Amino acid sequence: MIKALGIAVAMVVVPLANVQAQRVLNTCTGTLVLQQLKTDPLIGAAGSGDLARVKRLLQLGHDVNFQECNDWPEHEEIRTDWGWTPLMVAAMHGHLAVITYLVKEGARLETSTSTGATALTLAAYAERCEAVALLKQLGAKSPPDGVGADIVAKHCP
Repeated sequence: MIKALGIAVAMVVVPLANVQAQRVLNTCTGTLVLQQLKTDPLIGAAGSGDLARVKRLLQLGHDVNFQECNDWPEHEEIRTDWGWTPLMVAAMHGHLAVITYLVKEGARLETSTSTGATALTLAAYAERCEAVALLKQLGAKSPPDGVGADIVAKHCP
């Protein structure tokens, strides 16, 4: 029990070795099950446009292609659009320097979310047309019809 501010909280600690799911791969990202429903500080740094922090986090070993994920079938009621990467978040917010750096460091341009959105389609949806142009210049392919081509054409022709 931990007592903080007069509130008793019971803590249960399960040794990692006893967690059978620790080596089961997550079907949407290939990450360990224990990473599901988690995020990474790199997502926040990319979304805020903090290039210095993005660089620091990558130097510390954070995964440039980390994807947030909710892939637990028993929690279907909370399933939403998961699978966002740092590149997607930077693109959605139009942080051009961060986009350029992430791609230079190996961020995959064609990774998609659980609903099929890519960094390019998310940037277009947010009307970040400079980010759309940059992503195309860096090698992002225009999505096929029915998978976001209409979004790109509508918002950033």
